[in-house]
Amino acid sequence: MNKHLLGLLILFLPIMVLSHETIQRRALNPDFVDYMSRKNNGEITGTTSQGKYLGEVPSPLLKSFDNYNASSVKGIPASYDLRTKNGVAWLTPVKNQGLEGACWAFATYAAI
Repeated sequence: MNKHLLGLLILFLPIMVLSHETIQRRALNPDFVDYMSRKNNGEITGTTSQGKYLGEVPSPLLKSFDNYNASSVKGIPASYDLRTKNGVAWLTPVKNQGLEGACWAFATYAAI
């Protein structure tokens, strides 16, 4: 058992170290830096007087799609509509789901 644990540790330790270095090298989100500064100065409280959490905390990492090249995606049609795919209606009409609340699930699926 100890040999297996030692083997796993030797295997995953370099992965953890490399992933930690990768995260540290990325640029911080300026909104997150501003949020943390205001929170540390007491300008922002994260909860109400009843203890409920408030608001959205900005992501610490800057999300950037500057290097994304949309032209590299090939074979994806410009539009796809199941209502008119090959001249056949693949979707059924909207139905009353009753009191179960399942209409939200179907509406979400239809929107996607």
